[in-house]
Amino acid sequence: VLPDHPRLYRLLQVRPSGSDALTAADLRSPEAYRSALQRALIARRPGRYSRRWLAARLGISVWTCRRYDRRSRLVVQPMYTERQVFWMNLDHLPLADVRPVSDGSFLETADGRRYPPVRGLAAHLLARQQPVIWKRQGWNYYGIDTYYYEGTFSAACESQRSEQSISDRIHKRDEACAQGPSAPSAWIGQKASIDPPAPHAVFWLCPECRSFHIQPERPGTCKTCQHEDWQAIPESTWRDPERCKMWWKSIQPQRTRLPRKQDAPAAWLNVNQRALAERLCQRIHQLTPTRALTHGVAYQLVRDYGAEAVKRVLRLLDERDSIANAAGFVIAVLRGTPSGSAARREARPPAEDHADWLTRLRQSPYAGFYANADQILAGE
Repeated sequence: VLPDHPRLYRLLQVRPSGSDALTAADLRSPEAYRSALQRALIARRPGRYSRRWLAARLGISVWTCRRYDRRSRLVVQPMYTERQVFWMNLDHLPLADVRPVSDGSFLETADGRRYPPVRGLAAHLLARQQPVIWKRQGWNYYGIDTYYYEGTFSAACESQRSEQSISDRIHKRDEACAQGPSAPSAWIGQKASIDPPAPHAVFWLCPECRSFHIQPERPGTCKTCQHEDWQAIPESTWRDPERCKMWWKSIQPQRTRLPRKQDAPAAWLNVNQRALAERLCQRIHQLTPTRALTHGVAYQLVRDYGAEAVKRVLRLLDERDSIANAAGFVIAVLRGTPSGSAARREARPPAEDHADWLTRLRQSPYAGFYANADQILAGE
């Protein structure tokens, strides 16, 4: 004969306490059993609990406890302690070089942006006249989803109701509410009234210009490209932030890289001159790798100063033992050569003749505005 509960209490030397009712489905596996215990505790006493305490109560890890919460469909709401940050209590925040404490603390501004709890960053936000809130996460709140009844009661309850006008039912409902919970028969059989559900939102994408609308009904003509064929995106794609980001990048047009243009100075040189310019670049790179010369500049030097001048510079490079800046040395030597001076003189625009300038000034309609206009027009 199995002993009764009082005898078991005496044999095991334990005190009588409450218990949670379990079903046969909750005993089919250890995971189902622990998940049922977790849900029964929250259903009996919803409130704030430590995640580590809940996990230690069932003999599982913290991550397994989170999985049980999702399986039991528990409501887990993060709770924070808030504190307004001012210039007077700015010293309570840690410095940037201090290792942050893993308490889920962060700074939040009025626009909803979150920042690390660093003193310098908070001072920067306060200097910009932004209200700063210092939030620290505590124990989460655990509860059970509440499902509201939609529809009518059984026909037996409906048959007990006498037909009456709408106004009588309204007054009867008010009287029942005034009586309180002692008279439940006043509202039994009444139809539960809740707000109609909001229409389901759909992500509509224009395949031509990538414009989109999030609304229940299909949009009309696109205002950007006058396109009417909208594409409905699955909710599983645009509801998930990471998946939506990857999908949005995939539909963007591929950027084509423009082909590299050929250096303009290279087109003006023959094969020997190009080889000489390449040799100059390689030699400078061997001497001073950090201060090398580009191919475009080498082609320009060969074209402006000639092949003979560049060969003389290469011989000077071979004779020198140590050069700090080979590229600067080459350019300085080439500019000091006679061919370099002539090239600079040829590149300089010729000076305008004074007689020609004076002739054009007399022909100008503004010559009479000068103070010595009589002398200019007279040709003196």
